[in-house]
Amino acid sequence: MDYGASYFPSRENLFGPIPGIEDYRFGDALLNNLEHTLDFVMEELESDAKLEESGECSEERVCVSDRDTWRFAVESDFLATCREIGVIWGSRPLLTLPENATHVDYLMEHGTRYMHYNRSLRSIEWLEANGLCTDNIKPGNSTLKQAGRGAFATRRIPKGGLVAPAPLIHIPNRSIYNMYESIVDDRWHEHTLVRNESAIVGHQLILNYCFGHRQSTLLLCPYGIGVGLINHEKEKVNTKIIWSTKGTRHPEWLEKKIDEWGASDHAGLAFDLIALRDIDENEEIFIDYGDEWEMAWQEHVRNWKPPPGSNDYQPSSILNEMDEAIIRTMAEGSYNPETDKHLYCREIFREYAGAEDESDFDFQACRALDRYVDSDGEYRYIVETYTEVQGPYECHEENNFIIFDLPRDGFNFRDALYSLDHSQKWAFRHDIRIPDEIMPESWKNAPGIFQNFNRPNM
Repeated sequence: MDYGASYFPSRENLFGPIPGIEDYRFGDALLNNLEHTLDFVMEELESDAKLEESGECSEERVCVSDRDTWRFAVESDFLATCREIGVIWGSRPLLTLPENATHVDYLMEHGTRYMHYNRSLRSIEWLEANGLCTDNIKPGNSTLKQAGRGAFATRRIPKGGLVAPAPLIHIPNRSIYNMYESIVDDRWHEHTLVRNESAIVGHQLILNYCFGHRQSTLLLCPYGIGVGLINHEKEKVNTKIIWSTKGTRHPEWLEKKIDEWGASDHAGLAFDLIALRDIDENEEIFIDYGDEWEMAWQEHVRNWKPPPGSNDYQPSSILNEMDEAIIRTMAEGSYNPETDKHLYCREIFREYAGAEDESDFDFQACRALDRYVDSDGEYRYIVETYTEVQGPYECHEENNFIIFDLPRDGFNFRDALYSLDHSQKWAFRHDIRIPDEIMPESWKNAPGIFQNFNRPNM
Protein backbone atom coordinates (compact mmCIF):
# COMPACT_ATOMS: atom_id res chain seq x y z
CA MET A 1 0.00 0.00 0.00
CA ASP A 2 1.00 3.64 -0.30
CA TYR A 3 2.41 5.10 2.94
CA GLY A 4 2.66 8.56 1.37
CA ALA A 5 5.20 10.40 -0.78
CA SER A 6 7.50 11.22 2.15
CA TYR A 7 7.84 7.67 3.53
CA PHE A 8 10.93 6.51 1.63
CA PRO A 9 12.66 9.92 1.21
CA SER A 10 12.51 10.42 4.99
CA ARG A 11 14.09 7.00 5.54
CA GLU A 12 16.84 7.17 2.96
CA ASN A 13 19.42 6.45 5.67
CA LEU A 14 17.75 3.03 6.16
CA PHE A 15 16.65 1.99 2.67
CA GLY A 16 18.81 4.09 0.37
CA PRO A 17 17.28 6.14 -2.48
CA ILE A 18 13.97 4.44 -3.35
CA PRO A 19 12.31 5.81 -6.54
CA GLY A 20 8.85 7.36 -6.36
CA ILE A 21 6.10 7.83 -8.96
CA GLU A 22 7.68 10.93 -10.52
CA ASP A 23 11.05 9.17 -10.66
CA TYR A 24 9.55 6.28 -12.63
CA ARG A 25 7.99 8.75 -15.07
CA PHE A 26 11.44 10.22 -15.60
CA GLY A 27 12.82 6.70 -16.12
CA ASP A 28 10.11 5.97 -18.69
CA ALA A 29 10.99 9.15 -20.58
CA LEU A 30 14.72 8.38 -20.50
CA LEU A 31 14.15 4.84 -21.72
CA ASN A 32 11.91 6.09 -24.52
CA ASN A 33 14.53 8.63 -25.61
CA LEU A 34 17.18 5.90 -25.62
CA GLU A 35 15.03 3.66 -27.82
CA HIS A 36 14.16 6.46 -30.26
CA THR A 37 17.85 7.33 -30.57
CA LEU A 38 18.79 3.71 -31.22
CA ASP A 39 15.96 3.35 -33.75
CA PHE A 40 17.49 6.26 -35.67
CA VAL A 41 20.96 4.71 -35.45
CA MET A 42 19.60 1.35 -36.60
CA GLU A 43 18.13 3.03 -39.68
CA GLU A 44 21.57 4.40 -40.46
CA LEU A 45 23.13 0.99 -39.92
CA GLU A 46 20.56 -0.49 -42.29
CA SER A 47 21.75 1.94 -44.95
CA ASP A 48 25.37 1.04 -44.16
CA ALA A 49 24.56 -2.66 -44.51
CA LYS A 50 23.19 -2.07 -48.00
CA LEU A 51 26.30 -0.13 -48.90
CA GLU A 52 28.43 -2.97 -47.52
CA GLU A 53 26.59 -5.51 -49.63
CA SER A 54 27.18 -3.40 -52.73
CA GLY A 55 30.84 -2.99 -51.87
CA GLU A 56 30.45 0.77 -51.36
CA CYS A 57 31.08 0.81 -47.57
CA SER A 58 33.77 3.45 -46.95
CA GLU A 59 36.27 3.48 -44.10
CA GLU A 60 34.42 6.38 -42.44
CA ARG A 61 31.17 4.39 -42.09
CA VAL A 62 30.43 1.97 -39.25
CA CYS A 63 29.32 -1.34 -40.73
CA VAL A 64 27.84 -3.90 -38.27
CA SER A 65 27.14 -7.42 -39.39
CA ASP A 66 24.94 -8.42 -36.37
CA ARG A 67 22.92 -5.31 -35.67
CA ASP A 68 20.69 -6.86 -32.95
CA THR A 69 23.72 -7.95 -30.94
CA TRP A 70 25.23 -4.52 -31.34
CA ARG A 71 22.05 -2.80 -30.21
CA PHE A 72 21.75 -5.03 -27.12
CA ALA A 73 25.37 -4.29 -26.20
CA VAL A 74 24.95 -0.52 -26.60
CA GLU A 75 21.70 -0.53 -24.61
CA SER A 76 23.24 -2.60 -21.84
CA ASP A 77 26.36 -0.41 -21.62
CA PHE A 78 24.25 2.75 -21.44
CA LEU A 79 21.89 1.37 -18.82
CA ALA A 80 24.74 -0.04 -16.70
CA THR A 81 26.45 3.37 -16.77
CA CYS A 82 23.22 5.11 -15.71
CA ARG A 83 22.79 2.66 -12.83
CA GLU A 84 26.37 3.21 -11.66
CA ILE A 85 25.90 6.98 -11.74
CA GLY A 86 22.56 6.58 -9.94
CA VAL A 87 24.23 4.62 -7.14
CA ILE A 88 27.11 7.09 -6.83
CA TRP A 89 24.90 10.19 -6.90
CA GLY A 90 21.96 8.63 -5.07
CA SER A 91 19.79 9.55 -8.06
CA ARG A 92 16.34 8.00 -7.70
CA PRO A 93 15.33 8.66 -11.36
CA LEU A 94 18.43 6.86 -12.69
CA LEU A 95 17.79 3.94 -10.33
CA THR A 96 14.48 3.28 -12.08
CA LEU A 97 16.37 1.96 -15.12
CA PRO A 98 17.19 -1.74 -15.57
CA GLU A 99 20.77 -2.98 -15.19
CA ASN A 100 20.87 -4.27 -18.80
CA ALA A 101 18.70 -4.52 -21.90
CA THR A 102 17.23 -7.97 -21.18
CA HIS A 103 13.73 -6.67 -20.31
CA VAL A 104 13.71 -3.38 -22.21
CA ASP A 105 10.83 -4.39 -24.53
CA TYR A 106 8.66 -5.38 -21.54
CA LEU A 107 9.46 -2.15 -19.68
CA MET A 108 8.79 -0.08 -22.77
CA GLU A 109 5.28 -1.56 -22.90
CA HIS A 110 4.43 -1.60 -19.17
CA GLY A 111 6.68 1.07 -17.63
CA THR A 112 9.87 1.01 -15.58
CA ARG A 113 7.87 0.63 -12.36
CA TYR A 114 7.45 -3.05 -13.30
CA MET A 115 11.20 -3.65 -13.36
CA HIS A 116 11.17 -5.62 -10.10
CA TYR A 117 7.73 -7.15 -10.54
CA ASN A 118 8.95 -10.67 -11.27
CA ARG A 119 11.15 -10.61 -8.18
CA SER A 120 8.01 -10.43 -6.04
CA LEU A 121 6.66 -13.72 -7.43
CA ARG A 122 7.62 -16.70 -5.27
CA SER A 123 6.97 -20.40 -5.60
CA ILE A 124 4.84 -22.32 -3.12
CA GLU A 125 7.99 -24.15 -1.97
CA TRP A 126 9.76 -20.86 -1.27
CA LEU A 127 6.77 -19.50 0.64
CA GLU A 128 6.51 -22.64 2.77
CA ALA A 129 10.21 -22.41 3.65
CA ASN A 130 10.42 -18.65 4.22
CA GLY A 131 6.90 -17.25 4.60
CA LEU A 132 4.41 -16.90 7.44
CA CYS A 133 0.66 -17.25 6.92
CA THR A 134 -1.15 -14.05 7.95
CA ASP A 135 -4.77 -14.96 7.17
CA ASN A 136 -5.40 -17.66 9.79
CA ILE A 137 -7.39 -15.21 11.93
CA LYS A 138 -10.22 -12.78 11.23
CA PRO A 139 -12.03 -10.14 13.32
CA GLY A 140 -15.44 -10.66 14.90
CA ASN A 141 -17.53 -9.93 17.98
CA SER A 142 -15.95 -11.69 20.98
CA THR A 143 -17.77 -14.50 22.75
CA LEU A 144 -16.72 -12.89 26.05
CA LYS A 145 -19.33 -10.61 27.61
CA GLN A 146 -18.49 -6.93 27.04
CA ALA A 147 -15.07 -7.77 25.58
CA GLY A 148 -15.89 -6.04 22.28
CA ARG A 149 -14.01 -7.42 19.32
CA GLY A 150 -12.05 -10.66 19.13
CA ALA A 151 -10.00 -12.78 16.72
CA PHE A 152 -11.34 -16.02 15.21
CA ALA A 153 -9.75 -18.84 13.22
CA THR A 154 -10.48 -18.69 9.48
CA ARG A 155 -9.65 -22.40 9.10
CA ARG A 156 -8.73 -25.39 11.23
CA ILE A 157 -5.30 -24.90 12.82
CA PRO A 158 -3.56 -28.07 14.07
CA LYS A 159 -1.77 -28.26 17.42
CA GLY A 160 1.65 -26.64 17.09
CA GLY A 161 0.60 -24.74 13.97
CA LEU A 162 1.08 -21.02 13.43
CA VAL A 163 -1.98 -19.01 14.43
CA ALA A 164 -0.48 -15.64 13.46
CA PRO A 165 2.87 -13.84 13.23
CA ALA A 166 3.28 -10.70 15.33
CA PRO A 167 6.08 -8.28 14.37
CA LEU A 168 6.93 -6.05 17.34
CA ILE A 169 7.61 -2.35 17.71
CA HIS A 170 9.92 -1.91 20.68
CA ILE A 171 9.43 0.89 23.21
CA PRO A 172 12.59 0.99 25.39
CA ASN A 173 11.00 3.14 28.10
CA ARG A 174 7.31 2.69 28.83
CA SER A 175 7.12 6.07 30.55
CA ILE A 176 6.28 7.65 27.18
CA TYR A 177 2.77 6.20 27.66
CA ASN A 178 2.27 8.05 30.97
CA MET A 179 -0.47 10.69 31.11
CA TYR A 180 0.00 13.72 33.36
CA GLU A 181 -2.04 16.45 35.00
CA SER A 182 -1.79 19.87 33.36
CA ILE A 183 -0.55 23.02 35.08
CA VAL A 184 -0.43 26.64 33.91
CA ASP A 185 2.96 27.95 32.83
CA ASP A 186 3.00 31.67 31.93
CA ARG A 187 6.70 31.88 31.11
CA TRP A 188 6.24 31.68 27.33
CA HIS A 189 2.66 32.81 26.83
CA GLU A 190 -0.19 33.67 29.16
CA HIS A 191 -2.23 30.66 30.35
CA THR A 192 -0.04 28.09 28.56
CA LEU A 193 -0.82 24.57 29.75
CA VAL A 194 2.05 22.15 30.27
CA ARG A 195 2.16 18.73 31.82
CA ASN A 196 3.00 18.28 35.49
CA GLU A 197 5.53 15.45 35.36
CA SER A 198 5.21 14.88 39.10
CA ALA A 199 1.52 13.93 38.79
CA ILE A 200 0.80 10.85 36.66
CA VAL A 201 -2.97 10.43 36.26
CA GLY A 202 -3.10 7.43 33.94
CA HIS A 203 -1.62 5.73 30.91
CA GLN A 204 -2.36 5.75 27.20
CA LEU A 205 -4.76 3.18 25.78
CA ILE A 206 -2.10 1.51 23.62
CA LEU A 207 -0.52 0.10 26.81
CA ASN A 208 -3.34 -2.50 26.87
CA TYR A 209 -2.13 -3.91 23.54
CA CYS A 210 1.60 -4.12 24.34
CA PHE A 211 3.66 -6.84 26.00
CA GLY A 212 5.80 -6.04 29.03
CA HIS A 213 7.39 -7.50 32.14
CA ARG A 214 7.39 -6.43 35.79
CA GLN A 215 11.21 -6.27 35.79
CA SER A 216 11.71 -4.26 32.62
CA THR A 217 11.00 -0.79 31.22
CA LEU A 218 10.63 -2.34 27.75
CA LEU A 219 7.31 -2.68 25.94
CA LEU A 220 6.78 -4.71 22.77
CA CYS A 221 3.77 -3.64 20.73
CA PRO A 222 2.56 -6.06 18.01
CA TYR A 223 1.35 -4.85 14.65
CA GLY A 224 0.55 -8.16 12.91
CA ILE A 225 -2.80 -8.56 11.16
CA GLY A 226 -5.56 -9.11 13.75
CA VAL A 227 -3.24 -9.96 16.66
CA GLY A 228 -4.36 -6.90 18.61
CA LEU A 229 -7.87 -8.40 18.77
CA ILE A 230 -6.83 -11.59 20.61
CA ASN A 231 -8.45 -11.60 24.05
CA HIS A 232 -7.51 -13.10 27.42
CA GLU A 233 -9.45 -16.02 28.88
CA LYS A 234 -7.43 -18.19 31.20
CA GLU A 235 -9.87 -21.12 31.14
CA LYS A 236 -10.09 -21.18 27.34
CA VAL A 237 -6.48 -20.50 26.33
CA ASN A 238 -5.67 -22.20 23.02
CA THR A 239 -2.64 -20.19 21.89
CA LYS A 240 0.76 -19.19 23.29
CA ILE A 241 3.52 -16.80 22.21
CA ILE A 242 7.08 -17.78 21.33
CA TRP A 243 9.96 -15.91 19.74
CA SER A 244 9.72 -16.12 15.95
CA THR A 245 12.68 -17.59 14.09
CA LYS A 246 11.50 -16.32 10.69
CA GLY A 247 10.12 -12.94 11.74
CA THR A 248 12.90 -11.87 14.12
CA ARG A 249 15.41 -9.88 12.08
CA HIS A 250 17.77 -9.20 14.99
CA PRO A 251 17.97 -12.31 17.21
CA GLU A 252 21.12 -10.88 18.79
CA TRP A 253 18.92 -8.32 20.58
CA LEU A 254 17.64 -11.14 22.79
CA GLU A 255 21.12 -11.39 24.32
CA LYS A 256 21.88 -7.67 24.63
CA LYS A 257 20.84 -5.03 27.15
CA ILE A 258 18.04 -2.72 26.07
CA ASP A 259 20.23 0.39 25.93
CA GLU A 260 22.42 -1.33 23.31
CA TRP A 261 19.63 -1.65 20.74
CA GLY A 262 16.51 0.11 22.06
CA ALA A 263 17.20 3.33 20.13
CA SER A 264 17.10 1.49 16.77
CA ASP A 265 14.48 3.14 14.57
CA HIS A 266 13.32 -0.07 12.91
CA ALA A 267 11.58 -3.21 14.13
CA GLY A 268 13.75 -6.27 14.68
CA LEU A 269 11.78 -8.67 16.89
CA ALA A 270 8.67 -10.78 16.38
CA PHE A 271 6.44 -13.26 18.20
CA ASP A 272 4.80 -16.31 16.68
CA LEU A 273 1.40 -17.26 18.11
CA ILE A 274 1.26 -21.06 18.24
CA ALA A 275 -1.78 -23.32 18.71
CA LEU A 276 -1.68 -25.24 22.03
CA ARG A 277 -4.26 -27.70 20.67
CA ASP A 278 -6.28 -28.22 17.52
CA ILE A 279 -8.32 -25.07 16.89
CA ASP A 280 -11.53 -25.38 14.89
CA GLU A 281 -12.63 -23.04 12.13
CA ASN A 282 -14.46 -19.97 13.53
CA GLU A 283 -13.25 -20.73 17.08
CA GLU A 284 -12.16 -17.65 19.04
CA ILE A 285 -8.44 -17.32 19.74
CA PHE A 286 -7.38 -16.78 23.36
CA ILE A 287 -4.00 -16.26 24.99
CA ASP A 288 -3.02 -15.93 28.65
CA TYR A 289 -2.20 -12.31 29.51
CA GLY A 290 -0.49 -13.51 32.70
CA ASP A 291 -1.39 -13.85 36.40
CA GLU A 292 -0.38 -10.25 37.14
CA TRP A 293 -2.72 -8.92 34.45
CA GLU A 294 -5.55 -11.14 35.76
CA MET A 295 -5.05 -9.92 39.35
CA ALA A 296 -4.96 -6.28 38.24
CA TRP A 297 -8.16 -6.74 36.23
CA GLN A 298 -10.02 -8.40 39.10
CA GLU A 299 -8.93 -5.60 41.44
CA HIS A 300 -10.12 -3.00 38.91
CA VAL A 301 -13.53 -4.68 38.68
CA ARG A 302 -13.91 -4.85 42.48
CA ASN A 303 -13.03 -1.19 43.00
CA TRP A 304 -14.77 0.35 40.00
CA LYS A 305 -17.74 2.66 40.63
CA PRO A 306 -19.98 4.11 37.89
CA PRO A 307 -19.19 7.79 37.22
CA PRO A 308 -21.85 10.44 37.98
CA GLY A 309 -24.61 10.59 35.38
CA SER A 310 -23.80 7.20 33.89
CA ASN A 311 -27.41 6.01 34.19
CA ASP A 312 -28.51 8.72 31.74
CA TYR A 313 -25.55 8.43 29.39
CA GLN A 314 -26.17 7.44 25.78
CA PRO A 315 -23.44 7.25 23.11
CA SER A 316 -23.88 9.12 19.85
CA SER A 317 -24.47 5.90 17.93
CA ILE A 318 -27.63 5.30 19.98
CA LEU A 319 -28.86 8.89 19.81
CA ASN A 320 -28.54 8.90 16.02
CA GLU A 321 -30.91 5.92 15.84
CA MET A 322 -33.52 7.57 18.09
CA ASP A 323 -35.66 9.40 15.55
CA GLU A 324 -38.07 10.58 18.24
CA ALA A 325 -35.40 11.95 20.59
CA ILE A 326 -35.83 15.64 21.40
CA ILE A 327 -32.84 17.88 20.61
CA ARG A 328 -31.90 20.23 23.42
CA THR A 329 -31.79 23.94 22.59
CA MET A 330 -29.16 26.44 23.72
CA ALA A 331 -31.43 27.50 26.59
CA GLU A 332 -31.64 23.86 27.70
CA GLY A 333 -27.91 23.24 27.63
CA SER A 334 -27.46 22.21 24.00
CA TYR A 335 -24.36 20.13 23.20
CA ASN A 336 -20.69 21.06 23.12
CA PRO A 337 -17.29 19.44 23.50
CA GLU A 338 -17.16 20.49 27.13
CA THR A 339 -19.96 17.97 27.77
CA ASP A 340 -19.57 14.78 25.74
CA LYS A 341 -21.29 15.40 22.40
CA HIS A 342 -20.89 17.42 19.22
CA LEU A 343 -24.07 18.38 17.37
CA TYR A 344 -23.93 18.53 13.57
CA CYS A 345 -26.44 19.37 10.87
CA ARG A 346 -26.56 17.63 7.52
CA GLU A 347 -25.16 19.92 4.83
CA ILE A 348 -28.00 19.09 2.43
CA PHE A 349 -30.44 21.05 4.65
CA ARG A 350 -28.08 24.00 4.67
CA GLU A 351 -28.13 24.00 0.87
CA TYR A 352 -31.92 23.83 0.78
CA ALA A 353 -32.05 26.77 3.17
CA GLY A 354 -30.28 28.91 0.59
CA ALA A 355 -26.67 29.05 1.73
CA GLU A 356 -24.61 30.42 -1.15
CA ASP A 357 -21.14 29.42 0.03
CA GLU A 358 -20.32 25.72 -0.26
CA SER A 359 -19.11 23.72 2.69
CA ASP A 360 -16.33 21.14 2.33
CA PHE A 361 -18.13 18.72 4.64
CA ASP A 362 -21.30 16.61 4.57
CA PHE A 363 -22.01 17.71 8.15
CA GLN A 364 -21.46 21.09 9.77
CA ALA A 365 -21.33 22.02 13.44
CA CYS A 366 -24.58 23.60 14.61
CA ARG A 367 -26.63 24.58 17.66
CA ALA A 368 -30.40 24.43 18.17
CA LEU A 369 -31.78 27.93 18.89
CA ASP A 370 -35.45 27.05 19.25
CA ARG A 371 -37.90 24.16 18.92
CA TYR A 372 -41.58 24.08 17.96
CA VAL A 373 -44.29 21.64 16.85
CA ASP A 374 -45.50 21.75 13.22
CA SER A 375 -49.00 21.05 11.92
CA ASP A 376 -48.26 17.32 11.77
CA GLY A 377 -47.35 17.24 15.44
CA GLU A 378 -43.62 16.77 14.75
CA TYR A 379 -40.83 18.81 16.27
CA ARG A 380 -39.04 21.27 14.03
CA TYR A 381 -35.96 23.33 14.86
CA ILE A 382 -34.38 26.67 14.17
CA VAL A 383 -30.63 26.10 14.12
CA GLU A 384 -27.43 28.01 13.50
CA THR A 385 -24.58 26.35 11.62
CA TYR A 386 -21.03 27.57 12.07
CA THR A 387 -17.40 26.76 11.36
CA GLU A 388 -14.99 26.87 14.27
CA VAL A 389 -11.59 28.28 13.35
CA GLN A 390 -8.73 27.66 15.76
CA GLY A 391 -5.61 29.81 15.68
CA PRO A 392 -2.45 29.64 17.81
CA TYR A 393 -3.84 32.05 20.41
CA GLU A 394 -7.56 32.33 19.74
CA CYS A 395 -10.63 30.50 18.53
CA HIS A 396 -13.50 32.08 16.58
CA GLU A 397 -16.48 31.16 14.40
CA GLU A 398 -17.11 31.73 10.70
CA ASN A 399 -19.82 30.94 8.13
CA ASN A 400 -22.68 31.34 10.60
CA PHE A 401 -25.98 30.56 8.89
CA ILE A 402 -29.55 30.19 10.16
CA ILE A 403 -31.71 27.25 9.03
CA PHE A 404 -35.44 27.30 9.71
CA ASP A 405 -37.76 24.31 9.89
CA LEU A 406 -35.06 21.64 10.33
CA PRO A 407 -36.49 18.14 10.98
CA ARG A 408 -35.10 15.70 13.55
CA ASP A 409 -33.30 13.62 10.92
CA GLY A 410 -31.30 16.70 9.91
CA PHE A 411 -29.14 16.30 13.04
CA ASN A 412 -26.17 14.06 13.64
CA PHE A 413 -24.43 13.44 16.96
CA ARG A 414 -20.74 12.70 17.39
CA ASP A 415 -18.97 11.84 20.61
CA ALA A 416 -16.45 14.45 21.69
CA LEU A 417 -12.81 13.44 21.60
CA TYR A 418 -11.75 11.45 24.66
CA SER A 419 -15.30 11.33 26.03
CA LEU A 420 -15.90 7.58 25.65
CA ASP A 421 -15.30 5.16 28.51
CA HIS A 422 -11.98 3.79 27.25
CA SER A 423 -10.50 7.32 27.26
CA GLN A 424 -11.29 8.12 30.90
CA LYS A 425 -8.67 8.33 33.63
CA TRP A 426 -10.39 5.51 35.50
CA ALA A 427 -10.28 3.14 32.49
CA PHE A 428 -8.27 -0.08 32.92
CA ARG A 429 -4.66 0.05 31.76
CA HIS A 430 -2.22 -2.83 31.99
CA ASP A 431 0.29 -4.38 29.62
CA ILE A 432 0.07 -8.04 28.58
CA ARG A 433 2.79 -9.96 30.40
CA ILE A 434 5.68 -11.64 28.61
CA PRO A 435 5.95 -15.14 30.12
CA ASP A 436 8.94 -15.53 32.47
CA GLU A 437 10.20 -18.56 30.54
CA ILE A 438 10.84 -16.53 27.36
CA MET A 439 11.84 -13.21 28.96
CA PRO A 440 15.56 -12.52 28.31
CA GLU A 441 17.57 -11.90 31.48
CA SER A 442 19.46 -9.10 29.76
CA TRP A 443 16.27 -7.03 29.52
CA LYS A 444 15.54 -7.00 33.27
CA ASN A 445 16.61 -3.45 34.04
CA ALA A 446 13.94 -2.48 36.61
CA PRO A 447 13.40 -5.30 39.12
CA GLY A 448 9.81 -5.63 40.27
CA ILE A 449 8.62 -2.05 39.83
CA PHE A 450 5.85 -2.83 37.33
CA GLN A 451 4.01 -5.46 39.37
CA ASN A 452 0.69 -3.64 38.90
CA PHE A 453 0.98 -0.91 36.35
CA ASN A 454 -2.71 0.07 36.37
CA ARG A 455 -2.44 2.25 39.48
CA PRO A 456 -1.43 5.81 38.58
CA ASN A 457 0.73 7.79 40.98
CA MET A 458 -1.49 10.58 42.24
